[in-house]
Amino acid sequence: MFEEMKCIYCGRQFPNDTSISRIKWHLSGEKGRGVAICERVPKQVQEAAFLAMHGANKRHKSMASSSNVNDNAISTTPQEQNNNEVDNLAGDAGTTQAADRMDHALEIHTSINKLQNSIARRIGLDLSNEDEELYRASKLSKELTKKQKWVLILDDLWKAIELRKVGVPIQAVKGCKLIVTTRLENVCQQMGTQQIIKVNPISKEEAWALFIERFGHDVALSPEVEQIAKSVARECAGLPLGIITMAATMRGVVDVREWRNALEELRESKVRKDDMEPEVFYILRFSYNHLSDSALQQCFLYSALFPEDFMIRREDLIAYLIDEGVIKGLKNREAEFNKGHTMLNKLERVCLLESSKKWIGTGIMMHDLIRYADDRYVKMHDLIRDMAIQILQANSQGMVKAGAQLRELPGAEEWTENLTRVSMMQNQIKEIPSSHSPRCPNLSTLLLCRNAKLQFIADSFFEQLHGLKVLDLSYTGITKLPDSVSELVSLAALLLIGCDMLRHVPSLEKLKALKRLDLSGTWALEKMPQGMECLCNLKYLRMSGCGEKEFPSG
Repeated sequence: MFEEMKCIYCGRQFPNDTSISRIKWHLSGEKGRGVAICERVPKQVQEAAFLAMHGANKRHKSMASSSNVNDNAISTTPQEQNNNEVDNLAGDAGTTQAADRMDHALEIHTSINKLQNSIARRIGLDLSNEDEELYRASKLSKELTKKQKWVLILDDLWKAIELRKVGVPIQAVKGCKLIVTTRLENVCQQMGTQQIIKVNPISKEEAWALFIERFGHDVALSPEVEQIAKSVARECAGLPLGIITMAATMRGVVDVREWRNALEELRESKVRKDDMEPEVFYILRFSYNHLSDSALQQCFLYSALFPEDFMIRREDLIAYLIDEGVIKGLKNREAEFNKGHTMLNKLERVCLLESSKKWIGTGIMMHDLIRYADDRYVKMHDLIRDMAIQILQANSQGMVKAGAQLRELPGAEEWTENLTRVSMMQNQIKEIPSSHSPRCPNLSTLLLCRNAKLQFIADSFFEQLHGLKVLDLSYTGITKLPDSVSELVSLAALLLIGCDMLRHVPSLEKLKALKRLDLSGTWALEKMPQGMECLCNLKYLRMSGCGEKEFPSG
């Protein structure tokens, strides 16, 4: 299941869930840290790694972000766009690209703080020890002024940004350019752009050409079916994403009655469309409704629990589906993963998921030093994800706030009894106090992973979550797992990967349903949990990086 990470200097391999701290010790040259030292690391990298571990009190964690090399610089037609994130300055995940020498081309989805960090990294400026926004902006402005010639691309903005607050001296530097892409014309106006280029829906002829290209030129359609297919393409209103998805959904269909039914359903869906939702949603929902079985639909919806633009490792997603019971009834774990890959392939074929190339892991300072070998990833177009979240939120069954820059847990009113899946991964939550004790008897998945600042969870938080099947607290800063976890008798997966500050895990004796336990990278764990001998259904146990600890007697 798990692939390897490899140091690009000495070639040493690490498990892919190795904490970023271990990688930094490997590169730092400092012995006595329980990890082999890289003998070939360049001096400047070694110094950077050493300072990262000794030069600041802040703990740095690896945080995944994504870049889609196939994205165009100009956004798609405004009818395809959604404005669910109006409180964010931009998308949740950051993407950057840089040109050589003085021509710095940056493409960034981020908040002001992350925007400053993204620009600073690309021009070699370290802002990691600066918290004051104005001081950060001043340092960034001075450095950009020195550069003189650069292009800054702010992609997919939902709200105007005050460039002065960021530290972008767009007026003071003659050789610089700013390009903004947005789904809201008033953003361009508020940012004072000199030229606005509107991307209109494609023509009927272009729509049909795109439809046939994605449907397949090798498929011969009868004249009657071709006319219906052209009507289907026209119903997509010139929206490329809708046309591509619809063509993929109908690929292989030759029966004229099936085409007539599809056209009728599409028209009915358009009539029922909520006026407040994007035009393309009714087309995407058609494709979702025509997935072959409910398990495939659940696989699709589960993919929306990850942050926007997140490159989702296939094996991680499939493992969640197995834990949740979406994939079940097969003879062994290999068969379950084969089933999972088959499901993801089907979603790719109908364009509800996109295949991603090999990904280079990202982490503060060391983001380009760690390479995942032969991993495969999928990602979800932001509008398709918005539609999936809308489905999840129907009847209040899902709460998705992944990558939303939360500093605290949502209020009690959002934790309804109908919730089945909650994702708050990759945020900035620092603690979960005793005032939080959600009553969610149907909650089966809770993803709190990649909250690097999360250090404390009160016992009360899990006291009324007895239906929980999947609990992921990986890559958090917790020092103690609450004792109330011992009472989660339905729990099938407990994931504590990379919790390198974790010292105590309570008894697991009552967790008879537990099938997957991952303690890898819990370097600070003082002893193995009690009751592990009672885990009669355990199928997957990973403990690499737990140190030389003995199992409890029994």
